[in-house]
Amino acid sequence: MFPLPTPPVSDLIYATDTSGAWVNITVDAPGQVGLHNSIAVDSEDVVHIAYYSLRDDTNAVTQDLKYAYVRIIMRISIFMVKHHH
Repeated sequence: MFPLPTPPVSDLIYATDTSGAWVNITVDAPGQVGLHNSIAVDSEDVVHIAYYSLRDDTNAVTQDLKYAYVRIIMRISIFMVKHHH
């Protein structure tokens, strides 16, 4: 038997220029996360991201639907990630 190939890593990254320069912020990693993502910004400038996580960093299948939001407070990004099996 041949080992199965390792699936590609796909981190979920959010890019923002609220500080005047572009910055990439990792929302969720490592593993196969950030698939089929959807992003929205509400009236208070809170960024909401829904996405699918297929595998975690150990290559175990997770199949989680996840939700993250970010608040920009004094140029500091705060992410919260929740998941549902």
